[in-house]
Parts: sequence; structure tokens; C-alpha cells
Amino acid sequence: DQQQQQQQLEEVSSVAATTWKRKKRMIMLITMYAGNRETMPKQRRAISILVDHNIAPSMLDGSDPKNKERRDELFAVAGVTGKPTYPLFFVQEHDNDGVPIAGSITFIGTFETIEQLKEDEQLEDLLE
Repeated sequence: DQQQQQQQLEEVSSVAATTWKRKKRMIMLITMYAGNRETMPKQRRAISILVDHNIAPSMLDGSDPKNKERRDELFAVAGVTGKPTYPLFFVQEHDNDGVPIAGSITFIGTFETIEQLKEDEQLEDLLE
């Protein structure tokens, strides 16, 4: 499982080199703690879909205590109350220097949203 995740991280890194100039970038809120058997396969599948569409998400592990403040900020944007579902997807705007613009985070949805956007051929439109 960890070997597959490491391989996917390397794939994301190679795609990231070509997408860093985008004004909008995707944030993928994940968990490395798999309390739900469906979570890890969904996260792996989502990464695969995004990489196939030349989207390199910035991944944040919501289960890591060091990320609690940022995770809670993203939960608030998503309207999450109670137990969250992972992965969650967001888009954040950046200025011409690649610096994130405060308050510009938009909640996109869950894994199912990403699948639907892929099927509708609208995934790349998120970052336009």
C-alpha cells in the first residue's frame, strides 16, 4: 500500500513540474489513516485520474496532527461537520508569482465528484 502511494507521489511530482504556472491549483485533502476500507483505493484512483489529466494536486494529510489548522480551514470551506469523508478536493487561486491568494479556496467535492467531472470531460475546466 505504501509502495503504491510512493509511486503515485512520484507521478504527481513529475506532472507538477508542468503545472506549477497555473493560476488555479488543486488541493487534495487525504488521510493516511485508513479507518474506512474504501478510502485508500479512492485516494489512489483519484490521484491516477488527476495525473492522467495533467493535474498535480497539492496533497494534505488531514490525519496528521501537524495539519490540524489547515485541515479545519478546509473542512470549514467544505461545510464538513461530524466525521469527514476522504478524499476531498479544493481549488485555490494563485497570483502571478505562484503565491496562494488568501480566501480564494473553493470546495470542489468528493471522489465521486472527480469521477463525474472526468466522465463529463470537465476536469481540466476546474483549473482554467
